[in-house]
Amino acid sequence: MGTTLVAMLWSQTTAVVANVGDSRAYLLRNQEIKQLTEDHTYGRLLAEASAVPNLSSAITRFIDGRAEGRSPDLTIHQLRSGDRILLCSDGLSGVVPHDLITARLASPGPPQARADRLVDDAIEQGGPDNVTVIIVDVLESDVRR
Repeated sequence: MGTTLVAMLWSQTTAVVANVGDSRAYLLRNQEIKQLTEDHTYGRLLAEASAVPNLSSAITRFIDGRAEGRSPDLTIHQLRSGDRILLCSDGLSGVVPHDLITARLASPGPPQARADRLVDDAIEQGGPDNVTVIIVDVLESDVRR
């Protein structure tokens, strides 16, 4: 057994994102979405190997409690006022279409309402996995500190 993880440490205009597995972080800026993390799956690792049929979507890196551990990817991102960040499990990104995730993030309203709507979308899509969604808005006061 193992688990995947996406986490963010944020101070003023700098965010450090850590991920292991296929949980994801996205940044919505100026109504455009960008995935900040890479999935650790066989399919992603061999994306250019189109001659390999039926690649597994099994994850290649995960947290499993072993002493030697599994190192997360760490990436640094500069934030701006108005940015919206989504941290989610594959229970969302694996079943809800990318364009619907983008539309929900770009919709006006508080982050909690957007997160609740995305969870509902995943459940409506028949998501077979747990659904974890966190949305954070970067405010002007956050970047001025």
